[in-house]
Amino acid sequence: MRGGSASFDIKPEDDFELDKVTLDGVDVTEQATGPDRLGAYAYSVEKVSADHTVVATFKQKTYTISVDPGSIDFGTLEPGYKQPEAVNVTVTNTGNQTVTVVLPTAVSGYVIDGFSGGWEDGGSFELKPGGIAVFSVQPVADLDVGSYNGTIKVDTQEGTSAQVSVAFAVKKHSTPDPDPGDGGTVVPSKVKLTYVENGGSPVADVTVPRGTSVALATPVREGYTFEGWFFDSGLTEPAGMGGTRITLYANTTVYAKWSSSEAPGSFVTDHINYIMGCETEDGERLIAPLSDVTRAEVATMVFRLLKPELRDEHLTDESGFADVPADAWYAEPVATLAAMGAVKGYPQDGLFHPDDPITRAELVTIVTRLDERFDEGEWYGDLPFDDVPADHWALSVLSFAVNRGWLSGDTYDDGALTGSFRPDDSITRAETMAVLNRMLGRLPESEGDLLPGRIEWPDNRDEDAWYWIVVEEATNNHDRALKADGVHERWTRLLENVAE
Repeated sequence: MRGGSASFDIKPEDDFELDKVTLDGVDVTEQATGPDRLGAYAYSVEKVSADHTVVATFKQKTYTISVDPGSIDFGTLEPGYKQPEAVNVTVTNTGNQTVTVVLPTAVSGYVIDGFSGGWEDGGSFELKPGGIAVFSVQPVADLDVGSYNGTIKVDTQEGTSAQVSVAFAVKKHSTPDPDPGDGGTVVPSKVKLTYVENGGSPVADVTVPRGTSVALATPVREGYTFEGWFFDSGLTEPAGMGGTRITLYANTTVYAKWSSSEAPGSFVTDHINYIMGCETEDGERLIAPLSDVTRAEVATMVFRLLKPELRDEHLTDESGFADVPADAWYAEPVATLAAMGAVKGYPQDGLFHPDDPITRAELVTIVTRLDERFDEGEWYGDLPFDDVPADHWALSVLSFAVNRGWLSGDTYDDGALTGSFRPDDSITRAETMAVLNRMLGRLPESEGDLLPGRIEWPDNRDEDAWYWIVVEEATNNHDRALKADGVHERWTRLLENVAE
């Protein structure tokens, strides 16, 4: 009623909180009563004599934490070592909501203690935004000879986490320190570490001053799992994984051990076509191998590759993402993968962003989450990339994928590795097929491994392009047989392509 009073309620959605309320441009945020038990804020306007404009803004609730340091290397010691001193790890609430941090469980070879910040009995602590808590990490005393690399995961009861990679090794020197007092012994000033890759990517030998601690490199090999470096050609004396540090007192050679990689159990073993092509306005179907691929398109590719019984078990078109309507062409793939825990929304808004280009790290994360052998608390070796920081959110999945031979990173024109992966860059359709083919063990080597009569694509005619055979493999349904090396394949029969 004109001249009377008016009241109204403002209730944020569950994942948001009220940030600011203005009435005709004047900040009235603090004039609210509430929130009530339903989370609503009550406002009133006295002596209403004209139209008024109320503007309410909200901010996303964020539950995020960070850890510092993100990685700890305790080095390499000999048996009977003095226990290294504990290192403190600071956990910081970087979000805008209070979180309950759980004291992490120690990984093999380490002990973890709550140090400060008020850890409760049972190992948890409530952190307000900007608050910190500290715990300590220390290698166990008297460990046997071996490498103790792992990932310590720090969880919150709200579902977010951060992680710390730890490394420590106990090793008898394979390069014994010559006795400087022995007049018959010539002590070298410099020593060389030689890598024998046994089919893996080339690793540069290293020459360093005698007594230097050197981190072993991480090689990659398509279709193979890296089992570690060994001090002998018979592969019986382990030296460690990529990142393990050894101290060199004499010239030393290490040998790479490999085993054939097996596809994750979630995926079909048949070599179906999982890429259908895109139809142009004039009716021509193209592959567009060098175009970026979206998050919805990747979800659809992975969905097609799931074992039918596993897909049916989780089949749904209700994802819970506000930007994935149930009638969207990609709703079923996205919702099903979400039900399986393979895809998640972005922390900042909880949305899926189906039309955004997927990043290289996001693609690897989706397929790694569907591999039953992946353990987020385990470390699979340092990455051979110099552009993935130690605190990158996808560090553990990238380590696993490199170890399995799914990733090699960027290459020069001559095929040599550049040492870069660009984890947060978008990925092309061809690059996506390359990762999926490697994961599934779908690896023909040349045109001689294919069959005539297969479907060929107008925009995939250049047989010299690195991706040519990758596309042929991904877009044709066929039977195959393994070649003599037990990794690469040759086609034995063409089958009718699977329809969309």
